[in-house]
Amino acid sequence: MDLKKLLQSSPFHRLLGLKWISSNMNEVVLGVDYKKELDGSDEGVNIHGGVIASLIDVSACFAMMNAIGGDAPNMNLEVHYTLMAASGDSLKATAKTLKVGRTIGIADVIVTNQDGKLIAVGRSTLANAAPSRDKLTK
Repeated sequence: MDLKKLLQSSPFHRLLGLKWISSNMNEVVLGVDYKKELDGSDEGVNIHGGVIASLIDVSACFAMMNAIGGDAPNMNLEVHYTLMAASGDSLKATAKTLKVGRTIGIADVIVTNQDGKLIAVGRSTLANAAPSRDKLTK
């Protein structure tokens, strides 16, 4: 499974501007470069929290998919914001698998800005034995 190609195959991922930074067996690092459309308001003070939550969601899923070699849809997502991401910030999400079980897995994600400041942490519970997406959506 070519995860880099899969990341770019989603219109939503492209809309956010998600980019692949690196990976190893139990970790995936994704990034988002700032663009005005990610702002939480017209004043341009901060990046919308939904962008950060989406980055955590996608990063966790891709870390698990990297570990199991198949799809791993999110069953539960927990997000803890620690600092508002300022407009202009670039974000990096480092997702690590904590538990890769037969049917369920857990991944933790740390989101930082370009200065290394902690923006958010997240935890995702994922379905490791899920049927393909075409079956899940019917």
